[in-house]
Amino acid sequence: MRASAAGGHDAGEEHDASDGALSSAPAKALDRPALLLLVDDDPGSIGLLSEALAGQPLSIAVAIDGEMALRQVRCEVPDLVLLDAVMPGLDGFEVCRRLKAEPATREVPILLMTLLADTASRERGLGLGAVDCVTKPFVREELVARVRTQLLMRAATSALSAAESALSEKNDELTRARASMDLAASLAHELNQPLTAVLSNAQAAQRLLSRTPSNLAEVRAALEDIVADDRRAGMLVHRMRTMLRRRHVSAAALDVCELVREVIPSRRGRQQRTGGRHRAA
Repeated sequence: MRASAAGGHDAGEEHDASDGALSSAPAKALDRPALLLLVDDDPGSIGLLSEALAGQPLSIAVAIDGEMALRQVRCEVPDLVLLDAVMPGLDGFEVCRRLKAEPATREVPILLMTLLADTASRERGLGLGAVDCVTKPFVREELVARVRTQLLMRAATSALSAAESALSEKNDELTRARASMDLAASLAHELNQPLTAVLSNAQAAQRLLSRTPSNLAEVRAALEDIVADDRRAGMLVHRMRTMLRRRHVSAAALDVCELVREVIPSRRGRQQRTGGRHRAA
């Protein structure tokens, strides 16, 4: 059931006011008018509360008992619940307890309505998670002020949560970018080893061919080393592509050196008599 903020209450009716004290509250932050769920079994009280909130930029949903309130919340989570403590059947305390027990509604502020002299109910409601209490009979200015305060706090909390989520996403993007840069640097460094070996062996082959007579066996060995180093470089690139498809880029970057050690065996110190021919280290 929806209640018009201007007065009467009719099932399915929704009212959005535009003027009044709540002009700076959650409507803008949430891209819609703030939704207040009014829960009271007394039609006269509902009428008085609706009149008191007339002119505020609110949508008011009305529930006349606890079960209806829970059904309404399942359909649409409100920004604030104005909840009568004493109702037949499922009373306001149990409704409050259930809302605070559910992750989806745990952060929704609840204003509990109690009798002025009912200190025990106030303490019980606050203990169950209500953020504040509104006494009956209520003063309009006080009611509006309390509603306004809670909606402003709700809007600020929602804005902060959205900002934190956006910041977390940006941090994740920066982390991925840094990991990609680290991976590119590691690949460039590690690929330089077999490519340097290819160049060195090619130069060794040139020197061997320039001798008279040429040592064809040494030339052949140098050329075989060139082919082997080229294949190892290609194998490294292939393995890295596979790794990147299967794993997070930062994890792949950490494994670059281990992968190179696996694919390209260490051959430090292997210098041929010709001077300079060697395999990638």
